[in-house]
Amino acid sequence: MESIGDVDCAKDRKVIRKLLKMFMGKPAPEEAELFGRLEFSDDVLEDDKQQVAVYLNEAELKANHAANKALVMLGLKQEYIKESAWYEGSAVRYGKHVRWHLVWYRAYKYLLYLRQMYWKR
Repeated sequence: MESIGDVDCAKDRKVIRKLLKMFMGKPAPEEAELFGRLEFSDDVLEDDKQQVAVYLNEAELKANHAANKALVMLGLKQEYIKESAWYEGSAVRYGKHVRWHLVWYRAYKYLLYLRQMYWKR
């Protein structure tokens, strides 16, 4: 292959989607460590870089769970929540109770999706 443009993505769409879903949703420890250490900045005007999957401890991971985030978002609880651009990678990098953290974070993302679909109208 001479160029990335030579790849027929339509033909391999299902495989690509499955691989990306596995990689982003539940990365292997080696993937989370390697790609999680990559630095980025979400502000083009600043040089304030952070790792894609920042190290989060148990309390910081729990703070990102659905119930806690809902309380904070509703203003019923005042708390700073340390965010990660790739929470799934951060949970895998922490290495303990990974499945539990991912289930509760997915619940939060699902509730966020529902809010965007129904409460913004």
